Formats: sequence, C-alpha cells, structure tokens
Amino acid sequence: MSASTALPLRTLFSNWLKQWRDEAKARHSQSALVFNTAYEALRACPLVFAHPAELAQLAGVGKTLVQRLTERLEAWCEEQGLPMPQRRELPSQSSVSCTAERNSSAPRAGCRLRRLV
Repeated sequence: MSASTALPLRTLFSNWLKQWRDEAKARHSQSALVFNTAYEALRACPLVFAHPAELAQLAGVGKTLVQRLTERLEAWCEEQGLPMPQRRELPSQSSVSCTAERNSSAPRAGCRLRRLV
C-alpha cells in the first residue's frame, strides 16, 4: 500500500485502546490501567505500526492485547472490504528505541518501549 492508501492503523489502534479503557473505567475494572498504559505509550511513540503484533514492543501491550487488536482489525478490514495487513518481521535487538532516540542523544519523553530479548 502506498502512503496515500495506507490504512489509518495508528488512529484505529488508538481509538480502540481508548474505547476499551473507557469501558473498563465504567466497570471499575483494573484493566483500565493496562489499556491506559498502552494508549499513552502509543500516543507518545512516533513509530509507524503496520500490524497489531508490532505494538507488543510498547509498554502495556502484551500477547492478549495484541490478539484482541488483531481480531478487531480483522473484523474492521472485513467490514471495509480491505485486505488484512501482513505481519512484518521486526529487527532482532537486545533493546528497541524510538526513532527519535536513535537519531539524537536525548531520549524522547514519554516514548516507553519494552526491552526485547
């Protein structure tokens, strides 16, 4: 997909995380904290995500949340008549940092990525 026809994945993921956070808050569920952590990490990080599995590097995003986002994205793509984005292979690193951190000596405030082993 070209940039002009790319799916609005960041917006979709952000909206879904916010929706789930708000629903969990309404139920007084502690999962609201997890959704909020993931939501804030996504908002703060400038990386481009092509598949929900790539969000696993963000703080607050684990296997369960990746699975939930993947299922939601599959349903959304089906509703829109669009193909499901293919999962990309992430580079193997002992730690992952934001593009902003790699390009400057000062870390980007708020960009919380987990250490990958």
